[in-house]
Amino acid sequence: MKNRFSVFCNDSHGSVYYLKDDKTGQRTRLYTTDNALANRYSAQFVRQLHSVLDRGLVSVRKAADLLECEPYDLTEIVSAYGFDPSF
Repeated sequence: MKNRFSVFCNDSHGSVYYLKDDKTGQRTRLYTTDNALANRYSAQFVRQLHSVLDRGLVSVRKAADLLECEPYDLTEIVSAYGFDPSF
C-alpha cells in the first residue's frame, strides 16, 4: 500500500519542508529548520501560551508535556516571537 502523504523540500538550502497529499496535490508547509519549534505555532497561539504561563494558570511542565517538548523548548518558542520567558 502506498503512503498518501509525502514530505519534500522545496529550497536549495534544505530549510523549508512541505507535506504533500498525493491524492489532492495540496501542500502544507511544515517548518523551516532554522527555527523549527517556533514555526510549529502561530503568533496568536504563542501569545496566548505566554499569557497563561506568565499568569500561572498552567505550569511550564504541564504545557511542555502537552506540546510534547521540553520546558527549555518553551523558552525558545516564546523568545522567537519576542516575548520575555520570565516563567
